[in-house]
Amino acid sequence: MKHIGSVHLQLAIAKEIVFRLDSAQDTRVLAPHELALRRKAKLCSLGLASLQRTLVRQRARITYQRAIEVAKIISPNCELMMQFCSEMMR
Repeated sequence: MKHIGSVHLQLAIAKEIVFRLDSAQDTRVLAPHELALRRKAKLCSLGLASLQRTLVRQRARITYQRAIEVAKIISPNCELMMQFCSEMMR
């Protein structure tokens, strides 16, 4: 399995690179290697943003599943607890 590292930090760095190159592009024509770097950073930022959304969704699912398990252990027949868990996901 590949180690991903801090997605939030990587995303912030990629966005900063794109922002700075966009700012430079407002005042001058970018060199071909700068355009290639901007293109690569933009693609990375889009991929990392998608990965970040996926990780947030997975975290929410795990939290919900844990809440359901706890509710079943505390009171297996308690509908109120199940409603609470359902409301938590909204």
